[in-house]
Amino acid sequence: MVISLNEARAERLWRALVAAGNLPASVPTNPDVTLGDDWKGWCAWFGVDPDAFFDVAAIRARFEAAIDDANTEIDAISGQK
Repeated sequence: MVISLNEARAERLWRALVAAGNLPASVPTNPDVTLGDDWKGWCAWFGVDPDAFFDVAAIRARFEAAIDDANTEIDAISGQK
């Protein structure tokens, strides 16, 4: 599926991901609040251009890879495999 992602749709997508409960503890559930002045918007959070179209599967894969990287980094810091 290919869709466009505006700020409102990106925020709804994020809230659905949070509600699903699949985020590691290191990922803030409210990044718009947590990041404060560094917050650049929902599309920036997902790493997409709000004026472009994108492939949902590609964005999901990118997001899952970022979570895997974060988990690997956390495991390394905590001394786990």
